[in-house]
Amino acid sequence: MGSALSDCTISADFTGEPAEQVLQVLAQLANGAVQRQDSVYQLTGKGCGY
Repeated sequence: MGSALSDCTISADFTGEPAEQVLQVLAQLANGAVQRQDSVYQLTGKGCGY
């Protein structure tokens, strides 16, 4: 995660949810996006303070 995202504190229960759905939710909360290349996911965004 980038430095803007490192200040985000998110508490949630994603038990049983697919990884892609969890990443999409986290991206929305962090004002960002998820990028996937092969089996690698990258979460980018402005962070939680915006």
